[in-house]
Amino acid sequence: MPSLHSIRCICPDECGGTRHRHGRRLAERKCISAVSDASYGTGRRESGEEQRSRTDRWMPSMPGTLVLPRPGERAAWILIEDSVVAQIASHRQRLLGDSEAGGVLLGYRRQKHLHIVHATTPDHEDSRTRFSFDRLDESHARIAAKHWALTDGRCDYLGEWHTHPERYPTPSGVDRREWRKIYEHRSRPLLFWIEGTECRWIGMAHKSRLVVLESSVEGVGQA
Repeated sequence: MPSLHSIRCICPDECGGTRHRHGRRLAERKCISAVSDASYGTGRRESGEEQRSRTDRWMPSMPGTLVLPRPGERAAWILIEDSVVAQIASHRQRLLGDSEAGGVLLGYRRQKHLHIVHATTPDHEDSRTRFSFDRLDESHARIAAKHWALTDGRCDYLGEWHTHPERYPTPSGVDRREWRKIYEHRSRPLLFWIEGTECRWIGMAHKSRLVVLESSVEGVGQA
């Protein structure tokens, strides 16, 4: 089902605030959503041994999370916290009057793994209709910048999510065009998530390719 979904980049301005830039500017190193391709500012880089140790502690038993294999990599996983899954599911368009919702996905890149820990949600200035969502509110930028600053740049922009008013959601042509504006300039993978009324669609974009990770799968929070 068609969805007008304008995807914007979150950038810190010179005064410490935030502003939006269109997707084609995502490769700029000042951009929060491109920070994983740049240095982490003053944050100390971990050695390979430290990264492996932290990953080993992180990977076992994570009850309640959504775990997806990362395509093209051996023993690599995408973990999405259950709080994120539930938060996004709470915005399903189950009633005729429900408008589309959306936001950004935030989390960590742990060697080959991705770990989604937070999703921003619609706010007052976002433009929302039954079949469209335009992320305009500055709250998305403020939240992303806050997570980035509090973790010395480790909590990164990892993708976008929005809803569709259909049971089995699939990306519209507009979705794919807007997503491409983001991932075609990125060297690291991003996730794109569409939440339907009962199921979800999740894709990963990497090296100019968009691969489906999960489609038409029952999600949490069903009545």
